[in-house]
Amino acid sequence: MKLIAIAKPIVLFIVTVSSTVLFILLSRPSNQSSPRPASMAARSFVLWLHGLGDSGPANEPIKSLFTSPEFRNTKWSFPTAPSTPVSCNCEFTFSLGQFWHASLLHALDLFVYGYFDLGSALIFMGF
Repeated sequence: MKLIAIAKPIVLFIVTVSSTVLFILLSRPSNQSSPRPASMAARSFVLWLHGLGDSGPANEPIKSLFTSPEFRNTKWSFPTAPSTPVSCNCEFTFSLGQFWHASLLHALDLFVYGYFDLGSALIFMGF
């Protein structure tokens, strides 16, 4: 009985390690593939939404912090939301009526989003 209790974790470990090694060996790209031309390089898009009382152009220096090669072909957008009078921050820069725009983002296959504070987070409430 003790032998079976010890054998199960050992077999599980061997299966896990061997499948991981097999996956790594099979997922390596072959050297025969030609590199993609620069015009077909992967591109990304960052939509940076500001927070309450801020503006899009005030956030543009943020893109200088992303200096890694992955961001070389990145397009950036810093829109400014319409101003709305607020009292004690009980209302928000992005009004609730604008949430239908978030449904348009559901059509994208791959979408990564982030936000700085509540003003920007509200736009993604539908996710």
